[in-house]
Amino acid sequence: MGRLAILSLMFTGALAADPLRITVYNQAQVGREVLDDAFEQLQRVFRMGEIEVALAHGDPNNPEASLIVDSAPVRAAEVGCPRRDVAVQITSAPGTFNARVLGLSLPESDVGLNVLVFADHVRDTAIWQHVPFAALLAGSIAHEIGHVLLGTEAHTSYGLMAGSWNRHQYESIGNGALLFTREQYKRMRAGLVRAGCP
Repeated sequence: MGRLAILSLMFTGALAADPLRITVYNQAQVGREVLDDAFEQLQRVFRMGEIEVALAHGDPNNPEASLIVDSAPVRAAEVGCPRRDVAVQITSAPGTFNARVLGLSLPESDVGLNVLVFADHVRDTAIWQHVPFAALLAGSIAHEIGHVLLGTEAHTSYGLMAGSWNRHQYESIGNGALLFTREQYKRMRAGLVRAGCP
């Protein structure tokens, strides 16, 4: 067996052994059927980039479900070591947030929530853009998780990590065709298998 084949097997094994853990705290009480559909679509988005995810319904009474900590100053001292777990809260948006804001993330947070998605804004936008609620919920969660795994708040001009989606991109979300770029998937995989991360 050649060296490249051995490295490929090692890489695949590392991904299979350590799926990305995503715990979802459903504070907005989105229906179970919608949430399960969104979970399925979310898993598919990451599988397209050879990233396996383990999704779990979190207990809303868990302290993590309400803990929001910006650890940017602490993480700045570390050398690119992203979390291997994501804590997502599906909630209602604060009244001061623009209706176009579907969620936010804390890419540098070491503990507690690192993704919030606003179910009310997602639902309203899904109606306005004529896309299934579950599909847009999955796309919104994936976008915010992308910030966490890429370790940045930056946006691109196209794709799943675009700062704002246009009509064509919303249609792609509805069809399950809006994904991360190859380079983004590559960076996420590299972060998830990097040695030395706690």
